[in-house]
Amino acid sequence: MSATLELTPFLIESEETKVTFRFDPASLEQGYEYPANLETRLEELVEQNPNHFGNREVQVDLESLPAISSKQLGAMLAIRKACVPNSSVRVLNLRPNVLQLLQVTKLGDFFDWT
Repeated sequence: MSATLELTPFLIESEETKVTFRFDPASLEQGYEYPANLETRLEELVEQNPNHFGNREVQVDLESLPAISSKQLGAMLAIRKACVPNSSVRVLNLRPNVLQLLQVTKLGDFFDWT
């Protein structure tokens, strides 16, 4: 059974074994400013919806992003800290330029892209 949650700038799909975060293309097109309290909002979402987050692999699907900004990278780190503070987040659909940025910034402890 799948459920969709929304927390701008994300669309979140919760399935039986995984939770997948995607950047909402509409918010990207509208130039949405990420809130300073995004991490807190994510923590509250996880706390209020334990049945959608507990014991699931957390993924970030970057399919809709042709490139990544520091804002989006910060949002990905907020996902990791709010959802799985002691584990890594799997990143899907990496473009070569985004992969290179993740490698240069040495974020292998926080994200898994293998």
